[in-house]
Amino acid sequence: MLFRSIYYTIGEGREVPLVTYDLAHGFSHRDVRFLDKKDKRKKKEFRASPEELQSIAIDDINSNWKRYLKEYLSTKKE
Repeated sequence: MLFRSIYYTIGEGREVPLVTYDLAHGFSHRDVRFLDKKDKRKKKEFRASPEELQSIAIDDINSNWKRYLKEYLSTKKE
């Protein structure tokens, strides 16, 4: 089963992925593209089925989209 959930914003006239949940690399994981310098983790692995990962992704993005957007915008000020 293929699965991917992506939270995008628009930056400089193009779509910019901020958070991606998928099964690439052979395991369920989340990639956060823009992170606070204190938080170096980029991939977080989940032991979850594609269905569970989809639910996790939706809950996380709905709860944390402002944080992800803020972290992206903070990279643009540097």
